[in-house]
Amino acid sequence: MITIVKWKSGYQHKIDAKVAFNEIERLKKIHKNEFTTKKLAEAAKPKKNPLHPEIYDKSEKDAANAYYLERAGQCLRSLVVEIKEGSHETRAYHPIIVKSNDNKDKVWYSTEEIMEDPEKRTQVLKQALSELRYIRKKYNKLKELSTIWVAIDSI
Repeated sequence: MITIVKWKSGYQHKIDAKVAFNEIERLKKIHKNEFTTKKLAEAAKPKKNPLHPEIYDKSEKDAANAYYLERAGQCLRSLVVEIKEGSHETRAYHPIIVKSNDNKDKVWYSTEEIMEDPEKRTQVLKQALSELRYIRKKYNKLKELSTIWVAIDSI
């Protein structure tokens, strides 16, 4: 039984988590648990829907620009390379978060640049470990993965 509903830490929300949860549960019942993000966006489109400010939080122009930035990121994340012929594929580019003027921007570097620069390599390794720990926390209840959790914890 769910006792607490809240937004994930760091998520910038516009509405109360319980309001969002209750509306989503209502919509799931209407759609008989065949619920998709498309159905959620359609349901939230009317301004009177409680989810509207959460989903439609930008003007159409700003939303389009955000979409193109996301597509640019997908492009960078989707290119893969083989360092040696016949080796495993790896991402061609990796982002490293660079802090400047109180902003955090992702700067993308090629895999080769990262492997040749000890500082960049350390940053990517820290990021990978952080992501692995997140996955561990997310799937902690799956006992079948316990040997993986032990390995992550040992690093």
